[in-house]
Amino acid sequence: MIQRTLFLIGIGFILCSCTTIKSHEQRVKLATDPEGARVYLGDKFLGTTPGFISIPRQRSATLRFEKPGYPKITRKLETTYRWGDSFFSDFVWFIYGAPIAWGVDYLSGTIWDYDKIDVITFDGKKEIQPLSPPKSIAIAPPQNESVLLSNEVAQRIFSISQKRFSNSLVEDFNENHELFGQYGWDNREKTQKYFQDDLFNELNVTHVLESQTTRVKDQIKVESKLVDVFTGQEVESYSDKLPVSAFKYSESFLTDALNYLISVCPNTISFDFATPGASMYASNNYTYVGAAETTSSAISIINGIGLKSLDSPKFQKGISGVIKLIPIITTSYNRYNLSAASGTNYASNYNFDWATIIAGFGPEVGLITTIGYFYTELAPSLSMNWITANSTLQNTSARGTAFALFGEVGYSMFASSRINLRLFTRIQTSPTDPWSQVLTQISGIPTYVQSVTQTTAGLSIGYYFPEDRIILRRAFFPY
Repeated sequence: MIQRTLFLIGIGFILCSCTTIKSHEQRVKLATDPEGARVYLGDKFLGTTPGFISIPRQRSATLRFEKPGYPKITRKLETTYRWGDSFFSDFVWFIYGAPIAWGVDYLSGTIWDYDKIDVITFDGKKEIQPLSPPKSIAIAPPQNESVLLSNEVAQRIFSISQKRFSNSLVEDFNENHELFGQYGWDNREKTQKYFQDDLFNELNVTHVLESQTTRVKDQIKVESKLVDVFTGQEVESYSDKLPVSAFKYSESFLTDALNYLISVCPNTISFDFATPGASMYASNNYTYVGAAETTSSAISIINGIGLKSLDSPKFQKGISGVIKLIPIITTSYNRYNLSAASGTNYASNYNFDWATIIAGFGPEVGLITTIGYFYTELAPSLSMNWITANSTLQNTSARGTAFALFGEVGYSMFASSRINLRLFTRIQTSPTDPWSQVLTQISGIPTYVQSVTQTTAGLSIGYYFPEDRIILRRAFFPY
């Protein structure tokens, strides 16, 4: 128990500190008209507009903008509390260091997020001029019902744009596809406007080419617009028509089914730090209750590994509901001590090593919020179990596979674009035959176990790798 606690305290403090260490500064979008103004915080030069300029986090900051030939302008940056990135990312580790992390965040100023500011005009003009000409362009996923068609259209747009913007750097769609996805910008929807600056900051471009595709008879019509990242203004719009025959994949049941399976393919490996328990009911009126034994081995620290299918760490304000089908793949290995809640305890001298692999597919109902994702999932599953009873008297083992039910309720959030934290409570039924065999052998009395239930509650740390879906799509649907 002490080892588990110390391990979690160490991991918790490291993860809680990551937010503080890596976010001591915030990159803020600053633009002026005319551009080329120098930005100062006190006497410290920060950078030149337009750009995403790093500013040390603090309760408030006053910036000074200087442009030769114009009077100096000052702007105060207001702040809001970072509920998601500071409070709730630390709250997940409440017992294991969150109060310390909250204190460090407060003292260092990293609990604050600077609010966005509008384009600053030196001569009082109301009409803001977009940057001209575009220096670098990222191609956003074209809006369309089919992700396969969207990907192909993006490649056509890339080729067209290289010629259309010959004096600009047009970035390959494949290079930024994953990053757009991490911010929830796909073929069906765009990143919410409030969070687009964070995306544009990572893209490190001056313009984004957005597009909408529609089919008109035997042609694909692509309506595009070039948007200035810093002013939010549309610079130019374009219309292109491409023959349907130029595209490889059309809508069909087979391609839609395969594409759906790829879209729910597991993309996160998670490690469970949990406290498991078990209960089983036998036909001879015996009821056994199991508690996981705490040892000094690694088993006492990580008791389960699973593959999860997570949506991209969408950044959104407000609340929205989600209903989807997801795969369930999880493994666990625990050592149990069994006590008899009723009847003679024939298992008192034994330790039970119980390994489980569960694979299933079922519905998940969730609620996406600004502070994280709340979910409930229930899936019919195939449960494979290996059970070994160990004692100084004898060792016996059995294994069995059967259909089971898997259920989980939890709260999930992304501590970063790659690290997912999940608080969960899980319940799963298990095959009865192997337990019947083991209990019969150790008791010497024919024992038929009628039901076995395993419950687990704890924290899971996951590593998110969205590349697998992109790789699979390119493998099955090259474009």
